[in-house]
Amino acid sequence: MAGLLRVFSSCQVEGRAAAVAFTIAGYPTKDATIEILLAMQRGGINIVELGIPCTDPIGDGPIIQDAHAVSLRNGSNFQTVLNLVERARARGLLIPVVIMGYCNAVLQYGLERATEEAAKVGVDGFLLADLPVTESVYFRRLCKEAGLSYIPVVSPTMKDARIELLCQAADTYLYVLSRMGVTGSAGEGASSSNLFLAQFLQRLRHFCGNKPFALGLGVSTREQFLSMQEFAPGVVVGTQIVKTINGTPWNGELAEAIESYCMYLTGRSKTVSSVQLSLHCPTVDLSADIPCLPQKTILPSYFGPYGGQYVPELLLDSLEDLERCFIDAQADSDFWKQYQGHWTDMLSRFEGPLQVEVECATIEPRATLWLKQKDSHAAGKYRTYSTLGQILLACRLGKKRILTETTAEGDALVTATLCARLGLHCVLFMGARDLKRFPGLSARVDELGGKLISADSGGQGVRDAINTALQAWIADLHDSHYVPSFAIGPHPFPTIVRIFQALIGNEVREETISLIGKPPDAVIVSAVAGDAAVALLPGFLDIAGLDIVLVDPSEKIMTMSPGVFHGSWTEVQQDKHGQVSGEGDPQFYGYQSYPALEPELSHWVNIGKARVRSCDKGSDSSPCSPPLVGNRVVHIAREVASQLQRDQNVLVIVS
Repeated sequence: MAGLLRVFSSCQVEGRAAAVAFTIAGYPTKDATIEILLAMQRGGINIVELGIPCTDPIGDGPIIQDAHAVSLRNGSNFQTVLNLVERARARGLLIPVVIMGYCNAVLQYGLERATEEAAKVGVDGFLLADLPVTESVYFRRLCKEAGLSYIPVVSPTMKDARIELLCQAADTYLYVLSRMGVTGSAGEGASSSNLFLAQFLQRLRHFCGNKPFALGLGVSTREQFLSMQEFAPGVVVGTQIVKTINGTPWNGELAEAIESYCMYLTGRSKTVSSVQLSLHCPTVDLSADIPCLPQKTILPSYFGPYGGQYVPELLLDSLEDLERCFIDAQADSDFWKQYQGHWTDMLSRFEGPLQVEVECATIEPRATLWLKQKDSHAAGKYRTYSTLGQILLACRLGKKRILTETTAEGDALVTATLCARLGLHCVLFMGARDLKRFPGLSARVDELGGKLISADSGGQGVRDAINTALQAWIADLHDSHYVPSFAIGPHPFPTIVRIFQALIGNEVREETISLIGKPPDAVIVSAVAGDAAVALLPGFLDIAGLDIVLVDPSEKIMTMSPGVFHGSWTEVQQDKHGQVSGEGDPQFYGYQSYPALEPELSHWVNIGKARVRSCDKGSDSSPCSPPLVGNRVVHIAREVASQLQRDQNVLVIVS
């Protein structure tokens, strides 16, 4: 920690900005990373930000995303980061090192172990992009005790109250975004909009006082560095470092190229000798208190241990505004009149009134199976309930553009039509693998005034569509609003989606009890994220003795473990290092490929409110058994029904 403060103090005396450089640990190779760090030091870099490789770096642009992917293929993880710092220190690296990245890898490693070992190998601090101060009180305390700095991130869109909060939490310096966007975007922006930047930094200085900060995003040239130096005591460069690595052979030339670029950036005429650098000897004032900064959520932000807001700090003001808007809308009768009006007038053109299609099949000699099966148009009705509500909330917030992922043609057209009706620009994101199933969909969305973007990264599934949508939201918080199509993401998204979808869940309960004459004894539904479970089951949760069975058609839920994914703590497919697994079985498309459970569903399973049954043996192709997922749900339902009494009833929901 003291080393970081010493850097800014020395640079201030010398009348220049501290040069902060970012690279990914293990890229292009583990050994090359050490040479890169030493070359940065010789080139005049004052602080290194060493990135933890991550499968889903939503705050990074494509160049750094590719570097993450290469590092992961090289077998890199959080332990690799620590090992590389230790080896680099042994080779003579003296400048401060900040570990930068996303929090799940650190959480899976163990916070106590991570901070203790980081201090031992010579790390100076942590910058975890998706661990905001409200979720990080314990981690910040551990950092303080280990002599490590916790570095908050500040952005131009933040309200004064949040900027003040982050300045209180900073113990050495703040990382400040010069503009909105992911890393590597619009590099020319570093020298534009200087008036806006100056006004923003004036607000920042009002709250941070003499605390230093480093300004990042869009710096690649010496001219841009000097331009930023006029505004800030520190300047960050990242994407251009990775570009330099990409354009150089992986041999001795790489270190020379990095050193040369860093000398050009910092204006050095000769390399920096290690004797010119202060020794790495951090000290810490353990008597200082850690600011306790409570979450400002109104609605409960967790379902038991699941949920939360594990997102970049810059999103929290928008999430807070959304929560307040939703609470106000719930109490506003005009909002519900508008909601019902759009539902009745427009959505009925896409699908008729809800019809519960029931087939009675006696499972000799046991219970009766009631099959609720929806056709392809009605299958996404519960998602449409939520999408409509969220779009109307966006209108109340004054947003002009809707961003959402989609996996189905019907959902895409309903969303695009709703946006056109309300005068909003609709941008849909679909995984390239899913998009191949819908030729001509892009043209139909264009006709409705929307835009359909193919997500070509990763496994090209819904997970990648969500990543791309979130990146677009981060780049334009002022005019855009993200609408998740199912109950995922940071609070309050899962709660909002659940409450809107519960409207159809209540319908299903009433219709089911009317048809059967009493509540069912068991309900069977797919546990696939985005399927009907979170929408339909809440209507049945208060029925005493009800057996709720979640069918896991791809046999992956039992291999999941708690972790952070897409902004919430939930059950996720990941390895022991916190890296999220691939898209899974290639026969599963759409939401079936999503590698996590919705947080509320994770809670139901965790407390025993619902139980999970795996099945890959359903092969019955009779009319009541749709292929793949639906087939497997019915297969499990037959097994459950065969274990009950003749006068009992099993409701199986196939969507």
